Amino acid sequence: MYGTQQPIALLKLLLERGGCYDRGKDLNWKGMKDIGWVAGMGRPGGGRNDVDPRFITLFSVFNMTFPSEESLFHIYNSILSGHTKNFSSDIQGVVPIITKMTMELYKLVKSNYQGLLHSEKILCCFRILFYKY
Repeated sequence: MYGTQQPIALLKLLLERGGCYDRGKDLNWKGMKDIGWVAGMGRPGGGRNDVDPRFITLFSVFNMTFPSEESLFHIYNSILSGHTKNFSSDIQGVVPIITKMTMELYKLVKSNYQGLLHSEKILCCFRILFYKY
């Protein structure tokens, strides 16, 4: 946690007190209203550090594991089926095949470039490609 005390202290002040002090000589209080906070983090390791537990206590923490292959197939197949519902039955019939092929491509890319890319980044690219085309 080297070098992270000041930013965490500022964020902690914003969350706990709803504002911060101005940087001028007078140190005027700047209250902030109607601000929503959402944060995300990965496990420590690979350049990521532990986060101060006093800071984490200010959030509701949820742990989300990566979905199973069956769940991913159902999710992406449903999305693609919805996009192709106005197409002919021939095109609708290949939706499960396209979904399965795309998931196999994802697994291939993930296994070949595991040291270079994180699976979250690949999944993000996968989603972008899946939605665009």
